[in-house]
Amino acid sequence: AWLASVHGGCRADALSPFEHNLEVWRQLWRVVERSDVVCIVADVRNPLLHVPAALYEHCAARPSLRLVIVLSKVDLASRKALERWREALSRRFPRARLATFSSKGREVGGSLGGGVAPRPKGP
Repeated sequence: AWLASVHGGCRADALSPFEHNLEVWRQLWRVVERSDVVCIVADVRNPLLHVPAALYEHCAARPSLRLVIVLSKVDLASRKALERWREALSRRFPRARLATFSSKGREVGGSLGGGVAPRPKGP
């Protein structure tokens, strides 16, 4: 019954494999109910693959919960592609704040922390 309601509420191609597992959802709901902020990390090369629509809807229904979608690996995408993804995600997920991140240390616009500084080489 639960899985049928999930399939009825979303297109089948919009569901990740984890969205078919009730136990995963139970654990996730417990965590979300105790959270002030939910952060979803999505690979910039295909962020829609990493942002479960059902999770977004569940979080968006709670006005006090802040939702952040972090686009990672932005050094692998052109600035134009990054801007297009930001625009598309802003339209599709209006309650979420968007941030970008690159562990390459490359300066990127709007990045949280501007990437990770390289480790100093030591003896």
